[in-house]
Amino acid sequence: MRSSTGFTLVEIRAETRRLRISRGTHAERGCRGTSFIAARMPAGRRLAPAPWYNPESVPLERTAKSGFCPHERYLRETQAGRPFLYQPNDSVMDSELSEFLEAAKEAAWLGGEILLEKLGTAAVREKGYADFVTEADLACQEAIVARLSDRFPAHRFLSEEGALAVRPQSVSHVWILDPLDGTTNYVHQIPFFSVSLALEIDGELAVGVILDPSLGELFWAAAGGGAFLNGRPIRASNCQALSDALVSIGLPARISRESVEIAVMTASAERCQSLRRTGSAALNLAYLAAGRHDLAWAFTTKPWDVAAGTILLREAGGVISAPDGSPLNLQQERVPYVAAASPELQTAFLNLIQPLLSRAAISGIADENG
Repeated sequence: MRSSTGFTLVEIRAETRRLRISRGTHAERGCRGTSFIAARMPAGRRLAPAPWYNPESVPLERTAKSGFCPHERYLRETQAGRPFLYQPNDSVMDSELSEFLEAAKEAAWLGGEILLEKLGTAAVREKGYADFVTEADLACQEAIVARLSDRFPAHRFLSEEGALAVRPQSVSHVWILDPLDGTTNYVHQIPFFSVSLALEIDGELAVGVILDPSLGELFWAAAGGGAFLNGRPIRASNCQALSDALVSIGLPARISRESVEIAVMTASAERCQSLRRTGSAALNLAYLAAGRHDLAWAFTTKPWDVAAGTILLREAGGVISAPDGSPLNLQQERVPYVAAASPELQTAFLNLIQPLLSRAAISGIADENG
């Protein structure tokens, strides 16, 4: 089967292996995702190293320039008793929370490998209007749930697909999972999708992990332990003015010109620097936490879309709330949000949109990820 680039999946994998063997810039860094994308690029084009990914900033014994993909290197390093770029500080994070975080990262990599393996070949069906589910979603969810259930038998799950979409009651530990956030992108082979996984303990977010398998970027956070991208600390941008803000927006699959999202999008375009509609609410929040975006909003998201991103953003110094400014409530079936890099920016944007929200109920049929 040929992708939209004209390459078959076999050709892409062969080129990925060649890049690893040649130990080029990205193969040296063990980044499967960038090799995967490089294999799809026209001849003569090369990816430059991502400016935020600098393996020389950590000890050489931790970078292990071997050509392994990140998940392989992660398993090798942890099985050998060495940390994968980052070792949780016991003074900040207790051993139980550290165990949950490591389990979440390993589960996310497991899911990411499945998504890449099935990219371009997975069967697709529509759950609703422009609301897709693929066999990759289901396989990823099944694998992650099985892995975490084996390790933590008393834990329960809230996830996007099937029977797990109903929140479990009377349990202390709940994993909140979106096995494939950005399904429409995935169906069209656009490399912007993610695995989003969070752990809630007694109703409070404790751990969050978001994996972009295409770029090999793993974002993670634990309560009180800070936020990280591939082992390096990240912080929100601290942008304070709407005119300086890059905004990521979420629109429902079905929308009309009277929808409040159109009004808020127009106001965002008029007052902010620029807009992005990426198709992945989880990565929008991860990018906000990493300082790449400054504002993000979506009004039809579900708990699994935003749980991991919420703790990631909070630990990175950003703020998130409901569109009316009230605290975010992950216990609801739908979790609309507005998030910003700073309290000042959050307040300015909430003040901008309140008149629009008062004139229309928040609309939408399917969440913005399709």
